[in-house]
Amino acid sequence: MQPIQSHGAALRASHQPERTALHGIQALRFVAAAMVVLEHVREAQPFGVDPLPAAPWLQGGVDAFFVISGFIMVSIVTPDTIFGQFWLRRFTRIAPLYWLVTAVAFFGGLLAPDWFFGAHDPWFAVRSALFLPLGENVDAVRPLLAPGWTLIFEFAFYSIIALCLAVRRPPFALASMTTGVLLVVSMVVWPFAHQLGYYAFKLVMLEFLFGIALGAVVHRIRLPAWLGFVLAAAGFTAIAMVWDAPAGYPRGIVVGIPATLVVAGFILSEPYWANAKPLLQLARLGNASYAIYLVHPFLVAFISTLLRKNETMANALGPYGYTLTAIAAGLLVGVLVHVFVEKPLLRLVRSALPRGQNVRLLPVAVDA
Repeated sequence: MQPIQSHGAALRASHQPERTALHGIQALRFVAAAMVVLEHVREAQPFGVDPLPAAPWLQGGVDAFFVISGFIMVSIVTPDTIFGQFWLRRFTRIAPLYWLVTAVAFFGGLLAPDWFFGAHDPWFAVRSALFLPLGENVDAVRPLLAPGWTLIFEFAFYSIIALCLAVRRPPFALASMTTGVLLVVSMVVWPFAHQLGYYAFKLVMLEFLFGIALGAVVHRIRLPAWLGFVLAAAGFTAIAMVWDAPAGYPRGIVVGIPATLVVAGFILSEPYWANAKPLLQLARLGNASYAIYLVHPFLVAFISTLLRKNETMANALGPYGYTLTAIAAGLLVGVLVHVFVEKPLLRLVRSALPRGQNVRLLPVAVDA
């Protein structure tokens, strides 16, 4: 079995990393998004009986996303990357769709609060769209659209990479140290400055660094590709086992480490994802993972509210019917939004960038 080739550079390497499709990573992005959908469907269960077993560890899909983000940075950032272009591309990748769905959530809440996420004042909606922890306390920091809390950390990580690019290329060692300093400062100021202290929340930002480290060493791993599935299964099992660890053990470590094992497993099994048609089709769904992640709360809220208000329909569907319908709707509508909203919106926004910023789009596999 041939060793898995590197898709990135070492922390201080100066060569141009190979930009190839990462089908295994794409597949994991879809799996992670589906995990989050499944857990949110269970949480919004409108019936007294829940057909799904309690599995809060499915929220670990978010931790996998964070590790993937760190790994992907090693794949796309090179010594030639310009920090302004990098930051603008990251910003335009996450902001337009997030702003659009936040606007829908805000105005929908004003017109029909029961069917959306309640009515909120305009300042809260604006604050939610800024990717900054601007609330008075930890609970108030959470944005209008619940999945947006993760984007606060994503945006901070991208900004750190961009700033470090202005000082050192490639920036990963410096970015890792900067992130560590930010975490220490955040923990120190947490009692009296919740906005900055929020970045120390459960130390989840460590997961980005785990992804960077994985990108630096993956090319040295010589294991048969089938073992990647074993590693991924072991990682998922570990996440389920440690999810309810005591409060003194931060999520970024107890969940971040097995999440890194999951990501490593999907990377090592890349030959299967690239060559087996059924697996390749699953990997292609990873393109829609961001849209699924942002849009599925609308579908889950709508369906659960509809069944609470319509007893006849609730009796017809039952808890199993609700679960299947909500999961299918969240995934399907997310894919449709990706195709008909997210992709055209991204092309439109990037076509309007200043000359020199509208550079060739990388494959979605490494652009997400």
